Amino acid sequence: MAVMMLSSFLKNKGHETDVIIIESESDYIAKIKNDLKPDVIGFSSATVDIKKLVKINRALKAECRFFSVFGGPHPTFFPELIEEEPSIDAICVGEGEGAMAELLSRLQNGEPVGDIQNLHLRQKDGTIVRNSLRPLVENLDSMPFMDKHIYDRYYHHKYLLENVPIRFLASRGCPFKCTYCFNHKFFELYGIKGNQIRKRSVDSLIAEIKVMVEDFNIPMVSFVDDLFCIPREWVKEFAEKYKDEIGLPYSVNTRPNTINEEVAFQLASSGCYYVTFSIESGDEYLRNSVLKRNIGEKEILNAANLLHKYKINFCTGNMLGVPGESLDTIKATVDINRRCAPHYAWASLFQPFPRLELTKYAMDRGYFDGNFDLIGDDQFTDSPLRLIDKKKIVRFHKFFAVVVKYPRFEKFVMLLINLPLDGLYNWMFKKYKIRLNKALVTASWDAMDRQCKESFLSVLGFYLKDIFSDIGQRIPKIKNGKVS
Repeated sequence: MAVMMLSSFLKNKGHETDVIIIESESDYIAKIKNDLKPDVIGFSSATVDIKKLVKINRALKAECRFFSVFGGPHPTFFPELIEEEPSIDAICVGEGEGAMAELLSRLQNGEPVGDIQNLHLRQKDGTIVRNSLRPLVENLDSMPFMDKHIYDRYYHHKYLLENVPIRFLASRGCPFKCTYCFNHKFFELYGIKGNQIRKRSVDSLIAEIKVMVEDFNIPMVSFVDDLFCIPREWVKEFAEKYKDEIGLPYSVNTRPNTINEEVAFQLASSGCYYVTFSIESGDEYLRNSVLKRNIGEKEILNAANLLHKYKINFCTGNMLGVPGESLDTIKATVDINRRCAPHYAWASLFQPFPRLELTKYAMDRGYFDGNFDLIGDDQFTDSPLRLIDKKKIVRFHKFFAVVVKYPRFEKFVMLLINLPLDGLYNWMFKKYKIRLNKALVTASWDAMDRQCKESFLSVLGFYLKDIFSDIGQRIPKIKNGKVS
């Protein structure tokens, strides 16, 4: 999303932009060096990707001449990156549209760049200049629509075509202070007391959707805001106008305590077919004292009951392996999910990123030794924490959604988690997640309805079919006496 927003902003200021998906290129260095020939390369950098991106920047610097800028969450919260990595020319802290536009204009005009707000820059003598932050963008309607055409040459990948054009953002920010999130830290950088949520006008959002419907003939809309359902007056206006002017099925993310009878009705009447809200933990102490979700069990169950009442499918978000987690607390999370009865009980494993409040909590209590190299490449494979029954917790995570849906399977899973078959369990987890996501991005009510009602034997049959399919793809084929 950030790449598309930045691209549209820069194009609007008269600059040329392009994007490269390295995994889709046979030789990304040759592509950049011989075809794209950029003056500036920006890296959208999350903490889980930073080591890989630094290596890529070094490889490109060895072959090409360009100005490198690292932006996104990691340099925002870890600005020392520019001191640690000499191949980086600048980092962008906070919102980057204005800073990047100013940087490109100055480079184009041969002007000095050392005093651009939001940027920390490496000088010719190796010293680092750290500039202050410019104000946040208050009027989101002033921003151009996302540049979804920047990925045009990659849309032959079905996953991208199904997932990128349908995504929209109605807001920036979040007013809550969960200990595993950086949102409140972001506002502290800007010296803002309390958290803010900045919302686009309904008219601006609908205008953008109309453009994308025209350009991509999208079958549905996915709003990827952390918190879609506030303020309630905005939701009411949105529901009325969206139903009349767009009419496509759509999905949203929100918190369970933002869903009341009126909001549920408005969502359903305007075409909302899927809601994602997070529970995180069924254990009251972990959820509210450790994670600081400040959401009661009644609020969670009320949201689920209202969504069922208005026939809106939903997904629950859960985070296993938090500091203090045990098999008993996981059973509490399974239990509340069963009472909610979601279409999909999504689950991740907590990763202790530096400077999170929850990471400090883990370190202070001996759950984590501070070795951030132990953090994995994703939030689904493993946990770097010291937990009682850690291996069993990590393995149980792979079966979480299935155990929530099929209680009779739980005893069997409790036996399986004693076996070191982690590769198989990871494979099963990914297959099940991809299968349910397919119904979501195609807005298929029929598929989701079948998935909600299917028996465990049907799911088992799905796994067996995919196992034999994968094996078949790996068996060498003989044609005309030759093995292929």
